[in-house]
Amino acid sequence: MDKINPEIFRDYDIRGIYNLDFDHDFAFKLGNIIAQNSNGQDIVVGRDMRVSSDILAEKVIEGIRATGKNAISLGYCSSPLFYFTANFLNVSAGVMVTASHNDSSYNGFKIVGENGKLIPGKEVKTIFDSSKLSSNGNGQLTKENMLNEYIDAILGAIGQTKDLSEIAKKVYISPSMLMNSHIKLLEKKLGISFSKNKDSEITVAFDADGDRINFYENGKHILADYILLMLIDKIKPKNVVLDLRFSRGAIEYLEKQGIKYTKSPVGRRNIYKNMVENNSEIGGEISGHFLFSHINKIEAPEFVLIKILEEILDKGSMENILNEYTGYYKSEEINLPVKSLVFEDLKKVVEKKYSNADIDYMDGITVSCDDWWFNMRPSNTEPLIRIVVETKRKGLLKEKAIELKELVDLGEGAKD
Repeated sequence: MDKINPEIFRDYDIRGIYNLDFDHDFAFKLGNIIAQNSNGQDIVVGRDMRVSSDILAEKVIEGIRATGKNAISLGYCSSPLFYFTANFLNVSAGVMVTASHNDSSYNGFKIVGENGKLIPGKEVKTIFDSSKLSSNGNGQLTKENMLNEYIDAILGAIGQTKDLSEIAKKVYISPSMLMNSHIKLLEKKLGISFSKNKDSEITVAFDADGDRINFYENGKHILADYILLMLIDKIKPKNVVLDLRFSRGAIEYLEKQGIKYTKSPVGRRNIYKNMVENNSEIGGEISGHFLFSHINKIEAPEFVLIKILEEILDKGSMENILNEYTGYYKSEEINLPVKSLVFEDLKKVVEKKYSNADIDYMDGITVSCDDWWFNMRPSNTEPLIRIVVETKRKGLLKEKAIELKELVDLGEGAKD
């Protein structure tokens, strides 16, 4: 491919449609340039299960080795396992081939530097554009599988666990080619067996690269807002970070418990940054990302799974727990496809419509009224407008969701 789409360099990572926005030649150059700019000799490379990840990881490895530096292949692995391994092996750089939750036409790359710190895609672009290929070396290729060490670290962070054998029988783990080995190892080490029945009381699902975890009770999705509160009740942190779209009910609960919190713009990098700056023990996003300071501020969905099961065991049922938190009516994230919407045009439409409300611009635009609020922001990974709305009255939720969808249509027409 002669020309790549510069838009693949995103705020969080590198991501686009494979063979349209970039190809395997780009992967070779990326691996090559990351290796050149790394202070160490070894670079770890992992990949998710999508079809194009095999050739892209292969080319990244070839690019690394062409510089004379060594590639450590992790094969198929989750993003948290990739982050953990980069830290455990103390390498100075790593490349994870994944497009996370995007559909199979997409792929991309998460880049980490020293201490497993995620490097933004736009920062990588600066390095990429100013570097030339190096092809005089022949570095070594080795393979590593740190899953056992990773699960041991998770269990070590948990400490003494309760007997989960009975509650596990009520939990169905949605099949995941990437995460099945993680679950089997957890079962072995804890002496439990999860249910094989799809109609179990609780279902747990992971995303494509294993860094998000979501819970369902009798088919109904349990919002990450409440999962975070369950974790807080279990861990008892003094300080937490949450993305600015968390329920006002969750914030009121934190204030009642005397727990300090920091609102953050959306995105793993922002959550991580705020955790470091505020010395926070837990960070969470409504998408199901949860980061923990005592596990090097990485996502650890296995940790979340065990802690939530312990909390259900303590309280008797998920329903009993949720009754402590609810009081607001909140939407799931509403994703509206847009073709050529300029978000600044949409912001002007929103500002005019809600001129008497409180407006905040931390991430996108957040509008707060007396009995409802919403956040509207452009996706960093797809041509979408993402909306979250919450109300104090149940009947108002649907009404306001429709109102906001119509507003986006109006904003898209504002340029005409």
